Amino acid sequence: MEKVNWHFDNRCNMNCRYCFCGTCGAIDSKFHGSILKKLRTRFDAINFVGGEPTISQHLPNLLKQACELGFEVSIVTNGYRLAKEQGYFDSIAPYMSTVGISVDSLVPDINRRIGRCFRGDVLTKSEYYALADRIRHVGLRLKINTVVSKFNCNEDFNDFYSVSHPDKIKVFQVLKPNLDEFKHDYDKYLITDSEYNGFLSRHSCFKGVMYSENNSQMINSYYILDSKARFLNNEANVYSDSLLDCDVDVALFQAGISHDKYSARYVA
Repeated sequence: MEKVNWHFDNRCNMNCRYCFCGTCGAIDSKFHGSILKKLRTRFDAINFVGGEPTISQHLPNLLKQACELGFEVSIVTNGYRLAKEQGYFDSIAPYMSTVGISVDSLVPDINRRIGRCFRGDVLTKSEYYALADRIRHVGLRLKINTVVSKFNCNEDFNDFYSVSHPDKIKVFQVLKPNLDEFKHDYDKYLITDSEYNGFLSRHSCFKGVMYSENNSQMINSYYILDSKARFLNNEANVYSDSLLDCDVDVALFQAGISHDKYSARYVA
C-alpha cells in the first residue's frame, strides 16, 4: 500500500518555528474531486496534512470524498480543534482510519517557545489524554508524531506514551528544509545525531511501536503533494507540474521522488 501526503492547505492556527510548510496558495476547492481521482490511480492511502487541516472548511468534504473513492484515510493535526470541539471530531471520525497528533512537548513554556500554541493557549497533558481516549473509543488508530529539536531533546515522554497508548509513534529529527520559500531561522533548533539518538534511547521501551527518522531518512522519502497539487522532492528542491495539468505518473517522474527510500521507511 502506497500513501500520499497531501498538504492541501498551508494555513495554520499555530506558528511552529521549524514548520516546513510553504507559503504558496492553494488550488480552488472545485478541483479537489478530480485531484483525488487522479491520486487514486496510484495510491491506496491518503494523509491530509497542512498547515493545520482541521481549520480548513474543506477538510470534511475531502475526507468524505476520499473515503468514498476507497482510500485508507488519515490526518495529521496539532489536535487543538479536535480537543476543543468534540462535535467537530465526531463529524469527521467516520471517514478516517487513523488520526496523527503532533506532540512536541508536554511543557507549556516549551510549546510556547516552539510556537505550538494558539494565541498563547497550549493543549494540556490532560487534554491530550482525553483526545487520545476519544480517538481510540471510536475505533480509530492513534499515531503520535514528535519532532525532536534543541528545545525538547531532553524531555521525557515515557509516561505520556504509556498513558496515551498510541498504535504508532513517529520520532523525527528536526530538519532544515532545502527550500527557498521558508523564512524561519532553523539553526537554533537543530540537534546533533547524538542528541537525537539520546532521545530515542530514553524511550527505547516503545521500540515495538516507535519509528525513528533522522535527517537522512526524511529527505526524498515521502510522496508529498503540496497545496498547488504538485509533487515535491525535498532533497533537490524540485516541484512537478500540478496534477491539474498532468497525470500522477508524469508528475512523479518529474519530481524524481525515490521509491526505494519511500519503501525503506516501511521496513520493520
